[in-house]
Amino acid sequence: MLRLYNVLMLITNASHDINLLEKGIEKLLCSAFFTSNSLYLLGSGVSSRHSKMEAALVQTTVEKYLWQGSIDIDDKTSSSLATTLLWRYMASHEDAFLKELSRKIPDGFIKAIVNEEYAQLTPLCDNPEYQVFLLAKKWSTIIDMNYEGFSTQYLGKHHYVISPHGVATPKLAKFTKEIRRNIAMYNLDMSKYSDIKLYPGEKQTNNIIAPYRPYLCSHVFPNLLWLVITGYSFANTGHGLNDIFLYELIKEYVEYYKKIQIIIINPNPESVAVLFEKELDRVTILPTYWNSLTRAIQVNKGILHKNYLRSILHDYYRFLER
Repeated sequence: MLRLYNVLMLITNASHDINLLEKGIEKLLCSAFFTSNSLYLLGSGVSSRHSKMEAALVQTTVEKYLWQGSIDIDDKTSSSLATTLLWRYMASHEDAFLKELSRKIPDGFIKAIVNEEYAQLTPLCDNPEYQVFLLAKKWSTIIDMNYEGFSTQYLGKHHYVISPHGVATPKLAKFTKEIRRNIAMYNLDMSKYSDIKLYPGEKQTNNIIAPYRPYLCSHVFPNLLWLVITGYSFANTGHGLNDIFLYELIKEYVEYYKKIQIIIINPNPESVAVLFEKELDRVTILPTYWNSLTRAIQVNKGILHKNYLRSILHDYYRFLER
């Protein structure tokens, strides 16, 4: 209880003390960004301006399945994507028909829609949420848990980029849009043609993380000074962590190497901060929205006078109101 109280006090102070917010931004820009010995963990909060969050993804999936017409599908097993991804959002849905329909959607159809929704068919020119990492020292490491492939698009020639859950495939998205009804009717599994390795709602397996362990354990963690967790909670569902293997790997090294400082950037950081409650003396909380913060950094990046941090905060609140 004492540790939880300390977490809440840390978050409360960071939220209401403008000086602490300034210090948090300063640590990000003047410390973490100034060394290549930094690891950036990017979750859905980083790409939320461009992509659907899980709740919106569920709504889209159910609606698109409904548009295919009335299709009779047997009840799903408890291990299906319909149960893990859709059912927890639709369980309290007022429309009994949509609620029941969501439980019957074939996994092949869900996987096709996930790929379609996240595949970036046209590259974005303005994406400060990712472009801000061009300010960070070259050859830092980025672990991007998102499916859009923005890290590779913008940062692949600047940093080491890891996408453990895979990236959506635009060519597959174009194809599945043409044969959605067949996918729904025959439960065609298109995932073997997709680069997505883990779908929303699914739990991480050791095999997902295993290919990256040698690089992380031999090159990243022993030299790591800054761990920046942005818009990511290790898929904390409130009943456990879906991304448990990545968390345990990182936690092991954070506990061992006391030099590692942690920055948590999240408008609701509680679910992340409690995961590092034993390391609170090394944790900096930035309870901010990443899209507004990066936009503010973008317009102030050429300012070098002593009040540039206050200028960033001023513009952050201005963008937040939009």
